[in-house]
Amino acid sequence: MPGERATAGEPTGESGGRRRLTKIEKRLLILWFALAFVLWNGVYDMRMHDTVRGYLLLTAEASAGLGRGVDMRQYLHRGFVDALAFSTAWSLGVFLAGLATMYTYRRYAPTHPRLERD
Repeated sequence: MPGERATAGEPTGESGGRRRLTKIEKRLLILWFALAFVLWNGVYDMRMHDTVRGYLLLTAEASAGLGRGVDMRQYLHRGFVDALAFSTAWSLGVFLAGLATMYTYRRYAPTHPRLERD
């Protein structure tokens, strides 16, 4: 109703009671997402590099008669799953830290005298 006030738990207005992101918050979100993406790519590449290096080492040992060797498909698949999980976990952790930073900024920026809002 037009004259009634919203109570706790009820959305207010079109946005459901949430404020829109300011320019600074949008830029922060983009920067945190970009950082998480770059981190994901770097960690994935390092883990896959280690996997391929391990496979090549085991293959060289097998060629020299010092080991049994491994199946390439199995070994690289295990390394791929490891790289995917490890890089996703790290990048998700960094992105969530960024979101926590943004939440803190949104919460305290309006009351802090040195933080300007758009």
